[in-house]
This record gives sequence, C-alpha cells and structure tokens, in this order.
Amino acid sequence: MRILGLLASVLAAMLLTAACGGGDDAPEQTENDLAEAMLLVLGDLPAGEEWEYEPPSDSDEDDEPNPFDQCDRDNEDSIIGTADGGDFSRRGASEISQDIRIFDSVDSLAQDLDDIEDRGDCMADLVSDGALDTDLATYADFRMDRVEYRQFGDDSRTYRIEMTATLIDEPNVPDPFKIYLDEIFVEIDTVGMLISASDVFEPYDEDEVGRIAAMGEEKVRAALANDPIGND
Repeated sequence: MRILGLLASVLAAMLLTAACGGGDDAPEQTENDLAEAMLLVLGDLPAGEEWEYEPPSDSDEDDEPNPFDQCDRDNEDSIIGTADGGDFSRRGASEISQDIRIFDSVDSLAQDLDDIEDRGDCMADLVSDGALDTDLATYADFRMDRVEYRQFGDDSRTYRIEMTATLIDEPNVPDPFKIYLDEIFVEIDTVGMLISASDVFEPYDEDEVGRIAAMGEEKVRAALANDPIGND
C-alpha cells in the first residue's frame, strides 16, 4: 500500500497547487503571519486519536515541474496572504490537509471560487493528454464534480476529483485503481480555506473530513478575532 499512498500524495500536491495558486510571480504578501496562525496543528485534533503529521516541504528545488501550473488562477495579485499546511494521516494511504489564502476583498475571493470549475476543466485536458504519466504510473479518466455536502463558513463548495491510475511493474497492486480527492473550499470573510482529503479505492470518510473542516473554520475565526486583516 505504500506505493499507493505515495502516488496519492504526489497527485494531491499537484492538484492543490492548481487549486490554491501561489505562483512565483505573485506580489509581496503582507498577511502571511496571520494566514499561518489559521493553520491546524496536531494539538488541535481530537485527543486519543493517533494522528501523524508531515509538514510541507521547505524547498521545491528538487521537485519535478508540475504540469498543472498551466491551470493556475488569473488573480494572483488579489492574494495578500498564504499558508500551506502539511498532511495529517492516521490510516493507510489516507491524507487530509488545510491551506489558507487571504484575499484583498470579498469580491476577489468570490471570483476565485467561481473560477474553480474552469481550472478543473484545464486539469482534465492535461490528464487526457498524458501530462501526468511517469515511469511509475499512468493516469486517465479525470473528472471533477460538485457534490452535496454540509456548509461551512460564510459559503462553501465541495468538489470530488476522481482519477484512474495504472501502476507500472507493480504486480501486487490491483490495476487499474481509483484515486479520490475531496476538496472543500470555504469562504470566511476574505479568507479562503481549502480542506483537501485524498484516498485510494474509495473517497475519504466524509464525517472525518467534516470534523476537520469545522475545526479549521474555528481556527480561522479565532485568528481573525485576535488579529483582524490589515491590523499590522
């Protein structure tokens, strides 16, 4: 199962780059400290559950180019603060993460939410063209659908991404298999919070995703109450 978890993690990271943006040409961001204060840490999660945490990489110098960079958002200059959470996990290949983007206005955040499906169409075209295929695996049948889910924040949208993966030279793994990524985009004032949950064979447990999303919303609202945006 380790190879499945690795592929799911790498794929989720690629998808989140396109979903969250954050390109090299983004302007100086003045609210990064506030965004960092909104991230969940291990101590925020329920006691008695054996969660593990892997922080985000400090450097991308050795990373392969991400083909999904072509699907980046068009409004980078409206983002004034970012924070990328690491991965929480406690079973198998399942992982869940939280990422924060602070926008310069409610209208900018709303426009970003409206652009999500266009970015999904871009990613689907790239997968169809084989842009993700490597010497480890090939990918096909990308789809991103909006799904009905409980509401969070001032507004929220949930999408489920599915993709078929076929491993190369891994006879002990069922072939092909499904990779799932559930993404909850939450709007809280001018803060965009993304909760992402990846798994293989079946979607991540919805109840657990909902619990983490509710905790994330609480952390964002607490940070805003302690340090309102623009109060430097």
